[in-house]
Amino acid sequence: MKSNNSKRNPNFGKYGLIHLSDLVIHKLEFNAWFIEVKKKNLVELNRQNEKQYFEEFITLYNNANLPHKKYYDLVKYNKKQFDLSVKKNYSIKQKTKTKDNK
Repeated sequence: MKSNNSKRNPNFGKYGLIHLSDLVIHKLEFNAWFIEVKKKNLVELNRQNEKQYFEEFITLYNNANLPHKKYYDLVKYNKKQFDLSVKKNYSIKQKTKTKDNK
């Protein structure tokens, strides 16, 4: 059962719910968000401000308010981008072969 947040935000939990204890699991996504969205260097993170930033990330994640889908599952996003790239390159090669055979 979803909490009262679901009444205020219909997207609450759309990509699942994460907690402070999930930092290790979502480290890739958090780091990417920290660098790309917050425009900060990972060297700037210490335990205290990492917790504060991750709490912000949790709120955005749980409410489905992150600026891009990649921040919900970076591995899945990168795989999809790779697959699209392979498909595009294959399509270009096929068109080139067809032209050469004419």
